[in-house]
Amino acid sequence: ISHRGVTLTVKGNWINNGTYSTTSTSSKTTLAGTSQSIGGTTASAFRRLTIGAGSTVTQNVNFSVSAAFNVNGIFIPAENTTPYLVSGAGSLTVSATGTLHVKAATFSANYGMTTIALNAGSTVDYSATLTNQTVRNNLTYSTLRISGAMVKTLGGNLNLLNSTTTAAGRIDVAAGTLDLSTFTANRGTTVIGGSISVANNATLRIGGSNTFPANYTSHSLSLTSTVEYYGLAQAVTPESYGNLTLSASSGAVVKTMPSTDFFIYGNLTSTIGSGTGVSFTAASNMQIDGNVNIGAATTFNGGSFTHEVDGNWVINGTFTGAASTVNFGGPGSTLSGTGAHNFNNVNILVTNITAAANTAITIAGNLAT
Repeated sequence: ISHRGVTLTVKGNWINNGTYSTTSTSSKTTLAGTSQSIGGTTASAFRRLTIGAGSTVTQNVNFSVSAAFNVNGIFIPAENTTPYLVSGAGSLTVSATGTLHVKAATFSANYGMTTIALNAGSTVDYSATLTNQTVRNNLTYSTLRISGAMVKTLGGNLNLLNSTTTAAGRIDVAAGTLDLSTFTANRGTTVIGGSISVANNATLRIGGSNTFPANYTSHSLSLTSTVEYYGLAQAVTPESYGNLTLSASSGAVVKTMPSTDFFIYGNLTSTIGSGTGVSFTAASNMQIDGNVNIGAATTFNGGSFTHEVDGNWVINGTFTGAASTVNFGGPGSTLSGTGAHNFNNVNILVTNITAAANTAITIAGNLAT
């Protein structure tokens, strides 16, 4: 096929097993079907390629774009041992209705263009299921989506996410793990808005000395999601957490807890991780609907606050009651662990709470049932 300076609209699959050439710089191909693919035994060389709004296009072969690649619908490179690449000197633009999937270990392994524009409302989805991915940090994302499986790790501090509208500037961890490492993932402040969400069974890991990503109006952490502060000395923000895990990247670290009352709908866990110790002191009341798991070489100080615990209480490190009160409100829950259970006040609010035979419990204040 010789493509002159016209727009060629295709609503089926693009399969090139022969020769395709363009004879004009204005030659444009638009894929405007519902579910389409680009394949064949020959790598096509497009001048201008557009993925239409409402179209989902899967890439099954390498191809190039010399002028402009515009994604108004959904574009997905198929996962492959050798990643499929869109190459060429053309620009890559993802519109407000567009979603660009990344399936390779890095963004550049799927997209070789040097000029990339992500419009407000656009989505870049790191969606690999077979390999860990590095999230490119020097793009200004509108929506950064994490899906598929495995671990997606920031390659550096993210450019401030787009904040030109209230809806722009979103991080959606739909599945797998987003590991911020020692880097930041903050939103811009041009217009207040944006959101950060972690779905059920997905994980957000925060390292270094960083705290929860900033400037997002809405925080949504689903009931079985996990947020892990796994770095050095870190400030824990007062969120409505699913599961909250405190660990260390090296050495013995201290986590600063919120001074505002907060909820943990799943489990509170402390573990040394790659370090040698973790300690934290409550600075407000905590409601923990799941279990408390204090690992070996970690210390939980209850401060002077009241903590509601509805799950199991497992101490293999140290709990220091200080001036706190712990209310146990989960029928059938247990107290166990070989660590130090040094309570101040304890209230047993329901029936059928038991303690393991090898668990030594000390109560410095009052015990009430």
